[in-house]
Amino acid sequence: MKPGPAYCVLVAALAAIACHRVQSGPAVAPSQSLPATVQAAHVTNESFGRAVHAILYSTQVSGKRLSLLAGVVQQQLNRAARRFETSHRAEGLASVRGALLLVRAGESRDSMWQNGSAALEAAANEIARGGNEGQAYALYTLLQKSQAKSSSLDEARRHLEAIRAFDGHNRNHGPVETAGNLQRVATHRALLDPSAESLNSASTATLSWIRTALHSDVTERFAEASFDREEAVEAFRAIRSGAATIAAIFLRHGDPLAALEFLEQNDLGRVIPAPLRDRLEHAAMGGDVQAYHDLFRLFESATEAEEPETAIDSDIAAGAAFGVAVELYRRAPESVSAAGPLATLLIEYGMAETVPYILIPALGKNPNADALAFALEIVEHAMVACGQVSEVEGARQLYQGAGPIVSMAEQPRLLPRFQVKVARLRFLLGAIETREGNLTPAQALLRQAAKGQSNLETWSLLAQVERQLGDVASALDSLARQVEVCREKANLYSEAEALVSTYELEQQRGQPQAAAAALERALKRALDARQSARTPAEQSHAERTLARVLELFGDQIGAVRALNRALDASRSDSGQFTASVLETSRMALTHGDLNSAKVAVREAKLGGLMPEDEVYIGTWLRILERQKHDVGDGTVEDALGNLDEISMWPARLRAWTLGQIEAKTLSDSAATPAQRTEALFYRAMQSRIDGNSSEFSQLLEQVVKSPSVELVELTIARDLLRAATAQPAPKLPSDVALP
Repeated sequence: MKPGPAYCVLVAALAAIACHRVQSGPAVAPSQSLPATVQAAHVTNESFGRAVHAILYSTQVSGKRLSLLAGVVQQQLNRAARRFETSHRAEGLASVRGALLLVRAGESRDSMWQNGSAALEAAANEIARGGNEGQAYALYTLLQKSQAKSSSLDEARRHLEAIRAFDGHNRNHGPVETAGNLQRVATHRALLDPSAESLNSASTATLSWIRTALHSDVTERFAEASFDREEAVEAFRAIRSGAATIAAIFLRHGDPLAALEFLEQNDLGRVIPAPLRDRLEHAAMGGDVQAYHDLFRLFESATEAEEPETAIDSDIAAGAAFGVAVELYRRAPESVSAAGPLATLLIEYGMAETVPYILIPALGKNPNADALAFALEIVEHAMVACGQVSEVEGARQLYQGAGPIVSMAEQPRLLPRFQVKVARLRFLLGAIETREGNLTPAQALLRQAAKGQSNLETWSLLAQVERQLGDVASALDSLARQVEVCREKANLYSEAEALVSTYELEQQRGQPQAAAAALERALKRALDARQSARTPAEQSHAERTLARVLELFGDQIGAVRALNRALDASRSDSGQFTASVLETSRMALTHGDLNSAKVAVREAKLGGLMPEDEVYIGTWLRILERQKHDVGDGTVEDALGNLDEISMWPARLRAWTLGQIEAKTLSDSAATPAQRTEALFYRAMQSRIDGNSSEFSQLLEQVVKSPSVELVELTIARDLLRAATAQPAPKLPSDVALP
């Protein structure tokens, strides 16, 4: 699609801002150089990566840059809201943090928070639950500046009042501990509230904390009866990490000079570690790139402190690391090593599409192989991040933006080294497209990936995609390639699973002899896998594979025995145990085995499965109970009644299972292709319970033809439809001894 005029104007504005790169200014932007109010520029998903890059590259003090910054922040908050809505709460919170870290003291304008109320409120509530008063205070304050609903504004006011009231409680301790509590609140507020007021409050509170500790004699009285351990720990923490904390407060805004001046003007020279002083001086006086590298490593390492009682707070260190990474990049944008830290942090803060625009100029036209390898690793990391939040548009923008990097890697002189890396990128995007139900583009990407790297993962997913597209011949060919790879790697489990899929497809196209031959080979490989298993995890996997093969041979008793062995072998491995319980429950629903379904629910409860998995297992038991007109014994209610922290879709499914909503309501709440397919499946189950066999079959056909891949419900639907055709199962070979 051709870009519209508005997009072309925005691109021109981005270019103008990006070309204006100057040395970093002070922590507080000069208010006389910036308008008091700005209208946010219109930043789209398509232009987001470029816009973020323009903001990070330039320190131009102008209304135009501030307008673009407001547009970027608005768009990032919208993205964060979508992540919260899709139950990616950790990613949503990180995205809100990322939006706020882009804004430095003096740059905050009310227009930045307009239309961002959903993300700000969700992030504030998330942080408030964790008990971080300062960050919650900052977010609720910003929420009040947004166009939030009156109910949200009232709730924000109540939270702020509660935090202020609790702040009074913070003062009811010893002098050092009281100063430390106030310092923590102030610094955490300054981390997320990009105002000159919060910056000044944080630096003043930290100064008071350090001075109170220096004037206290608590650390000298450890042998006395009146010794106060909490006071002593707080004093030690202030003396040890106070200077670094002050530095971090200013470095969050990219200003080492302000940090150094504040420390020296307040006579804190004796508490500044020599390495920190040297780095601040070099960074402040000469813009030393190595000094910024060293500062970044210092504060990045502090984000994973091993001594939390005395080390610098990890969130404050993270804010400083981001500010330093921006300044490091600005001083050497032509260096991959200088661009790498910022690119990595942008992924962490939910702005992965910006990565190519950071890396491509740094690589230049003829990068060395090591620099290109580093860049490809970061792009791969960014693609994985897009996949984790199921954002196909972001993944596409990332892949498109990284096109020049891919082209560099595919040069004849470099292709032998990077062929596998490029294939991995295409596989990842293909997997994301698959998950979103976009099977045709997924097929093209996966075929390209398979040419670059012939591995089990790619051929397996490609076969599933081709099967869902109805391209049986291609799916069989991909399965054959999968079998070849399995033989090369001696992967007996996966070979057996590929042969099971081959059996199903050969049956589907009316080739019973070829189907039976594939299933016999699958049986032998499953038995071989069982024989060669050396660990409980391998044993569990082998038994599950054998159970599936025996199920397709019609040996239900043997399949149940194999699953019982799988359960026993998997109890020390949570992943294998979950897979075994789910498979037991799946087979029980397929064959109407009420007893096995109850066993699966009880095992899930005792084994501590994830709440989402418990929802599905409980749902399948309830379907069987209703199907068999069994009143139930409370097992389902006991399993699903007190589940906490489950995401929106499993919560809706649980509500349907417990009779709190209708099947249509469940369908209406489905937001993704996979959820819509699941909703179809459960509508089909409802039709079966209601005795409507015609609608049951029609809905199952829709499930089988849906664009979803790798759903358990898809396997159940296929098995139920195959059973309805009354096709005879292949006979077990007479020369095979079964356990």
